[in-house]
Amino acid sequence: MRALALLIAAGMMLGPPGVARAGEEAPPAKTVAGFFDWYLTQHGQAGKHLAQARRFFDGDLYDGLEDSYFKGDEYTGDILVSLCAPAKTPPNCKDVRYDPFTNDSSPAASYAIGATHLRGNEATVGVTLRLSQNSHVETQVSAILVDQHGGFVISNLLFEPRGYYYAGPIVNLMKFLGAYNC
Repeated sequence: MRALALLIAAGMMLGPPGVARAGEEAPPAKTVAGFFDWYLTQHGQAGKHLAQARRFFDGDLYDGLEDSYFKGDEYTGDILVSLCAPAKTPPNCKDVRYDPFTNDSSPAASYAIGATHLRGNEATVGVTLRLSQNSHVETQVSAILVDQHGGFVISNLLFEPRGYYYAGPIVNLMKFLGAYNC
């Protein structure tokens, strides 16, 4: 009877199967935390140094991000959005002040990792981003990760619909990059 009570108590402490409690870092959460640690050191200039973060992303997401940052402006690092024009150079593109990691025009000032949900070789990690040190404006992000070669990498970011609008709300980063960078 005592062994059964211990087993039940241990199960309650661990939580439901496939879910890591908030504050606990499963390998996918470590990847997401590692990325946002790097991101915060960039002070809104992540596009200028995106190659440094390559290890955190799968190939498709990295390529989409790399194609989106306007490399001709060494000062802003703004996203350059092309509506599938033949040439991806100005004037066929529109410069948009958009941070693809916050889904906002402002960079994040801090972050908190939420729960991790595991399903096979995929994981979802909840992230709360605070957009300014002096405000309480927060946005919720779901980082989607896949296991590649024994380690998790970020394959997409999903945002709450209240975020940035560009011809409609951006809620799926890969869909946004695919629609406007072809």
